[in-house]
Amino acid sequence: MTKELDKIKELQSQVTKARAELRTLKSVAGLTPAKNYTHKEIEQIKAVPLPFNLEKAKKLGKKLNRSHRSIISKVKDLGIRYEAVPRVYNALPHVNKTALVNDILKSIGMRQGKKDYFTRTALLELHKRLVE
Repeated sequence: MTKELDKIKELQSQVTKARAELRTLKSVAGLTPAKNYTHKEIEQIKAVPLPFNLEKAKKLGKKLNRSHRSIISKVKDLGIRYEAVPRVYNALPHVNKTALVNDILKSIGMRQGKKDYFTRTALLELHKRLVE
């Protein structure tokens, strides 16, 4: 059992060394990721008149060659006030079955129910009037 644990520790050590060597090689080859924002870019973000909003983020994003979402994230990280645009939902409104049936009953002149279920006779009467 101890031989297996020693082998695992040795392999983990080799993996750690290999990762460190890979990081070194990447940095020598210039493959390290670029710094997120330069001081100049941060100053440009801070120079934008408040309140910061989506329109300003899109304009600045094109200027700095970054996405507007990245700009918005950086603005929030810097503690600059950001005014979010309320989302617009294009989905149809939720239709309640009871309200729908009551609207149909009202339109054909039948008595409306107050519960979320209808009796068999009421539904048969509704069907009869709709089919006619």
